[in-house]
Formats: sequence, structure tokens, C-alpha cells
Amino acid sequence: MPGSSSRTATTVWYCDNCTYGPLNYTLDAYCPSCGHPRCVYCTVTTIKSRG
Repeated sequence: MPGSSSRTATTVWYCDNCTYGPLNYTLDAYCPSCGHPRCVYCTVTTIKSRG
């Protein structure tokens, strides 16, 4: 069907301490770059992609 495509959404976050990212919200509780734990000041967003 034209115009209909399957889309997936992935929640990611960016470290507030060193701005490293995107990091997987489900898998990464700590920033692998600086060791900072995800906190309320880290930026959380959703990336939509075609699936």
C-alpha cells in the first residue's frame, strides 16, 4: 500500500556530563564515555526510523 510503512521508535539518551550519545535508554544506565549514571538532567528523546 503506497505511503504506509512500518516505523519503529527507539528511546535514546545523551549524557548531561559529557554530552556523549545517543545511548540506548533500555540497555545503558551509565555513560560508557565518562561513567555518569543517567539522571533527570540527561536529555532523553525518541528516534523514529523505518522498520
